[in-house]
Amino acid sequence: MALMRLEKIVKKFGAGDQQTTALDQIDLTIEKGQFIGLTGPSGSGKTTLLTIMGSLQGPTSGKLFFKDQEISQLSGKQRSALRFNDFGFILQSSNLVPFLTVEEQFELVDRLREKQAPQSAEQLLTNLGVWDQRRQYPTSLSGGQRQRVAIARALYGQPDLIFADEPTASLDSKRALQVAEQLAKITKETGQTIVMVSHDERVLDYTDHQYVMRDGKLT
Repeated sequence: MALMRLEKIVKKFGAGDQQTTALDQIDLTIEKGQFIGLTGPSGSGKTTLLTIMGSLQGPTSGKLFFKDQEISQLSGKQRSALRFNDFGFILQSSNLVPFLTVEEQFELVDRLREKQAPQSAEQLLTNLGVWDQRRQYPTSLSGGQRQRVAIARALYGQPDLIFADEPTASLDSKRALQVAEQLAKITKETGQTIVMVSHDERVLDYTDHQYVMRDGKLT
């Protein structure tokens, strides 16, 4: 059973003469434990594809399956639970809660998640080099530190599928490669699956499979 399967996914924006096709007949099968890289020119549809896979928006047509369950057949409440318990998100903006310290970000996840995290926040934050900042608020962290905390939070609880949109964009070259290596290691050790959008060829070298988006088509 594939972890996720996309069948003829189409996404259009606008109407009439202003209508544009962001995604054009996308077919993709994702297996458990893969680290997948997604690249291509700006505006080619990468982020749109990522948000549809993460059930943050729906396709215009086509079908999206997670563990053989068609996501469009789920209720809004079920889709929300899927995003929170089975999916993890690493976005270009770190999306940390501004009035919570780094430690408290993870305590909040503990309170809201249905299942207990199998690994400690300390371990993740240490691996990503931000354990010493655990009592600080996001506003007192550098952009790179905030992004590394966001990566740790996304990995926390070991969600089945993690969607990462340019996760290393705000990191220096050395730290970006360390994060890419860490993500690759996680897929091998835990069986988690990561789909990562990136323009950085050095980061993409750590992935198992690379796909290229051009004009809404996946190759």
